[in-house]
Amino acid sequence: MPLSWNEIRSRAVEFSKRWEDETSEDAEAKAFWTEFLNVFGIDRKRVASFEEPVKKLGNKQGYIDLFWKGELLVEHKSRGKDLDKAYIQALDYFPGIKERELPKYVLVSDFARFRLYDLEDGEQHEFALRDLHKNIKCFGFIAGYQTRPIQTEDPVNIKAAELMGRLHDALKDIRNKLLVDHWELYDNSATPAILLEVKKGLNHVANHRSNHRTFRCNTLTGGVSRQYSDARYCHGAGLSCAQKNDA
Repeated sequence: MPLSWNEIRSRAVEFSKRWEDETSEDAEAKAFWTEFLNVFGIDRKRVASFEEPVKKLGNKQGYIDLFWKGELLVEHKSRGKDLDKAYIQALDYFPGIKERELPKYVLVSDFARFRLYDLEDGEQHEFALRDLHKNIKCFGFIAGYQTRPIQTEDPVNIKAAELMGRLHDALKDIRNKLLVDHWELYDNSATPAILLEVKKGLNHVANHRSNHRTFRCNTLTGGVSRQYSDARYCHGAGLSCAQKNDA
C-alpha cells in the first residue's frame, strides 16, 4: 500500500536537508538515489539497478546511472553540471533499450536540482532540492499513485450509450405490456395480485417456451388450476407449471 502524501512530504524534507551540501557524483550518487526512492517507500533493489549496461549508437558501450525498466531512467551529474547535456546523454541510451523496457520518465539531477521529463505527455518539471517536498506529486508514479488524468469519454459515445439505454427500456416496457395483455386475454379472471406476480417473472419467461404442448398452471395464491396453450402466459414468479399430455 502506498505511503500517504503527508508521510512522503515529511520524508522529502528530511532527504533534502540530508543532501543539501553534497557535490560529488562519484562518491555519493548511489546512496543519493537509494535514499530518494526510499522517500516514497520503495526499496531500490526491488525495482531499479545501478550502472545498467547498454549499447549506444555506433555500438558504443554505455552505463545508465539508475534504470527502472519500463518506468524511469536517471542520469546524474556533479553539482553545477549542465542538465541539458545530462538529458541528451540519457536519450543516447534509448537505441540500446528493448522496446518493452523503454522508460516513461527521464530524471536528471546534480544533487542541487531535479529535472523530470514526462516522455508520454511531453511535460517537464524542474525545481531545487530544497523544494522537493513542494513538487513531490510529480513523482506519484514512483509512490504508486495515478498521475495521469483520466480521459473524458467521447461525448458521441456517451450520447449513443444513453440512446441505447432508452431504447432498451422502451422495448422492455413494450414486451411487459404485451405479455400481461396476453395473460388477461387468456384469463379474464386474473387478479391484480396475479398480474403483479406475472410482471415479476417476465425475465424468466423467455427461457420456458412451448408451442405444441399444454400446461397446467397452479396459482400459489389461489390454488386454481387452469390450462393454456403456451407456458409463457403462466410462468410468473408466483406460479408453478406442470406439463400435461397433449389433448
